[in-house]
Amino acid sequence: MDEILRQPVKAHCAWLAETYSKNQSWADTLSDAEINDLNGALRRLEERKLCWPNFSKEDFELPLLGPRLQRILGEIRSGRGFVLIRGIPVRQYSAETLRNIYWGIGSHLGQVISQNAKGHLIGEVKDSGADYSDPNVRGYTTRDVLRPHSDSADVVGLFCIRKARSGGLTSIASSIAIYNAVLREHPEYLEPLYAGFQYDLRGEGATGKIKEVTNDRLPVFSYYQGRLSARFNPKAIETAPLKTGIPLTQLHLDAIHYIERLALDPAYRLDMLLEPGDIQIIDNYSVLHARTDFIDHDEPDEKRLLLRMWINIFDGRELAPRFSNRYNTGDRHGIAALKAS
Repeated sequence: MDEILRQPVKAHCAWLAETYSKNQSWADTLSDAEINDLNGALRRLEERKLCWPNFSKEDFELPLLGPRLQRILGEIRSGRGFVLIRGIPVRQYSAETLRNIYWGIGSHLGQVISQNAKGHLIGEVKDSGADYSDPNVRGYTTRDVLRPHSDSADVVGLFCIRKARSGGLTSIASSIAIYNAVLREHPEYLEPLYAGFQYDLRGEGATGKIKEVTNDRLPVFSYYQGRLSARFNPKAIETAPLKTGIPLTQLHLDAIHYIERLALDPAYRLDMLLEPGDIQIIDNYSVLHARTDFIDHDEPDEKRLLLRMWINIFDGRELAPRFSNRYNTGDRHGIAALKAS
């Protein structure tokens, strides 16, 4: 087992809700000049007949917006761990142009990796009619409540194209502030959380087999090279024993449920309703995210749609080897493309 950090973390990433509930410094609204900057980059793509995913940061130059994206990257890397970009006029663009914009912004942050067994680099977060109570269903394909969790990349980006008729509220919480609470209130949870858990891969592991779980026990908390990182998905932890036959202990369950309870506690939870044109960018190692259920529109072209990217950021933190192989595909790798798109 890795070294256990026995001291509270005192850093910007260990925030409580009161810090940002009335202070919206986390929201970056784009100026008209920055929107024009995006439009100029789009024109240059069109002139060169380039389209995502076949262009890079160098092909999507942003003289005005680029420096702001680098500041955002710094905030994600070593600050509070989340940013909301606002103001992209989504109704002015076609579906494919929106993906070019999103890919272009992502290219300034790092390398986009596969997020499902279809190899999708830009995924659609929408209700497909699936049932989240099914152990093999991933939450982003449903309209159900999503429990607090982190995704399997350095950063997750969510680009709101359309919102639901009602509901779909996003909540985030600092997993590092939660760690401080565990250390203070329940130090007996530290060892099982550092020892970690096997995760249910739901047919999206390296083999594609429905009963595959992670080869390693992935730590919930990992202290490596002087930095604390978190990785948490309670559903994948709780359904893995259905496939391994190895039950979780009561101590395991108590520790998992304590983290989840704090992530939803108003003292730790920051709520935001993503509006069309918003891009939420979250550091998965220091921030958990959740979602309320939602009621969608009846018209197909009005239904809730968010575009998601998993990104390994430039100059990302070093990770312990046992912490970074999330899908049996190797260090920091995405999900292996196993199914036809």
